[in-house]
Amino acid sequence: MPHAVLFPALFFIQAFWFIAPGLGLTLLLRKKIRVETVYTLPVAILLSCMLGYGSFWIYLFDKSLGQMYSWVVLAGSIYLILVSYLRRSTLSNSHRFDILAPLILWLAVGFFYTSLTFGCRTQPIVSQPDQFCFVHNITFDNALPKLFADNVFDGQPKALLGDWHGSDRPPLQSGLVLLESPLTEHSATGIMSYQVLATLLQVLWVPLIWLLGRRLNLKNQQLAAVFILCIFSGFFFFNSVFTWPKLLAASLAGIGFSLLVFERARWHQWLLGMAAIACGLLAHSGVAFALLPLVVLLLRKRYFPGWKILLLSSLVFLALFSPWFLYQHVYDPPGDRLLKWEVAGVTRIDDRSFSKALVDSYSRAGLGDTAKNKLNNFTTIFYAPDGDNHLYGQGKLGTWRDMEFRFVFFGLGILNLGWFGILFPKFRNHLNESGIDASRLRLVLGISAVAVGLWIFILFGPGSTIIHGGSYLTMTFLFISLAAIISTFPKALLRTILLVRILYFALVWILAVYLHHFISKTFLLLSIVAGLLISYSLIKLYSSPDVNEK
Repeated sequence: MPHAVLFPALFFIQAFWFIAPGLGLTLLLRKKIRVETVYTLPVAILLSCMLGYGSFWIYLFDKSLGQMYSWVVLAGSIYLILVSYLRRSTLSNSHRFDILAPLILWLAVGFFYTSLTFGCRTQPIVSQPDQFCFVHNITFDNALPKLFADNVFDGQPKALLGDWHGSDRPPLQSGLVLLESPLTEHSATGIMSYQVLATLLQVLWVPLIWLLGRRLNLKNQQLAAVFILCIFSGFFFFNSVFTWPKLLAASLAGIGFSLLVFERARWHQWLLGMAAIACGLLAHSGVAFALLPLVVLLLRKRYFPGWKILLLSSLVFLALFSPWFLYQHVYDPPGDRLLKWEVAGVTRIDDRSFSKALVDSYSRAGLGDTAKNKLNNFTTIFYAPDGDNHLYGQGKLGTWRDMEFRFVFFGLGILNLGWFGILFPKFRNHLNESGIDASRLRLVLGISAVAVGLWIFILFGPGSTIIHGGSYLTMTFLFISLAAIISTFPKALLRTILLVRILYFALVWILAVYLHHFISKTFLLLSIVAGLLISYSLIKLYSSPDVNEK
């Protein structure tokens, strides 16, 4: 494992390797694809992810070609960024506030979370990824994309990951790991570089929150408050450093949602939007729960783009998704274990098809037990006493962290105060006078409500509706909506809520965990520096004038 002194260089090299190709292409093609400034970074993220998806297939075909592809992408990124900055027409665009601000904040949050992760260890010297406090002794789902990438890199893609097939989990994060294989597959940097890259990918929720905030017409002061409520939350912190690709899926699908729903239907936006939806599913299939109501919404006259655009964008979706579908069901079958587990309630491996397992499970349960299962799914959203579970340590604080990890109500935490903004006239008046686009806010909350309802109904149960068993796009929608409502509260109350959020995060999620483990002072110092950068960025955002850039 590299020394902490090398970490900043490794972090920024990997961040550049990921974002630069997409950003360079977007800056050069921005006028042709005709997207607003606020979409520049999200589209760059999408294009970079598509390049990573391509690396999976190239490495699968031939390792030597894959390694060449990785270096070509890096070299091409440097060229594209240089050209885009040298061209006067793109130079001004690249310095727009809605490009640089979310980019800097994404880097700052990624650096903050990663340095906090590396700063706390269960062993004095780390030799395994699970020896960092915040990924220790949970499950190995965070390592599955790396293990699959390792197998593809070694020419053994069908090798099992424990008792999982590689085809049981979508490949996008594995492809992005392979794209940076000179670092992620190197024995000297592999542990650190995977954690760095995977955290950067999960923290892409930062540009998504920025995009959704702009589409909801939040003022800069309101957006700064939203970011405080999100950055210093157990939900976003845990799921950004425990790097199962659920937040990556949410970020990509959320970009697609915004392009398809919040913008006027034009062919180039729909092509990008459907590509983003496909990439979201290729990151993690759990995001589908939030996409099901979107399908119905897009068939309404207000959002329907016309048959030509729908057909063309559907072909883009199929071109991206169908190769993986064929891989699952033809090359490395059966590829349906997650479906059987979550939807049919089958946790043991067997040879039944998904449809047969589903019919068998409901037949055995009968109408009475099925109704009890769905009711239990509903109550689990709030709380389910399920034994003495702890996260990152024993005692009440460990229990609280575990409840935030598992249950939607506790995961939202202090953001549940946002419901007062809807239920009580006094707070509704503040909301109506705030300038927030109320119709879009209701739409996002409505999508979330329908997605939760489908989640309760579709999962077999009982008690399957814990946070990580669903769509992180739904959770992200709830966070942005409730945080936006809270941002309109009276200033004294808002400042109190923000202070409580920061103090709770610092004491319960960081200090209480650090006290019981080995601490790296260098990484702790780096996390403090990153925290100061986040604070400075949010202060600048808070004090910046509200300008609607195009």
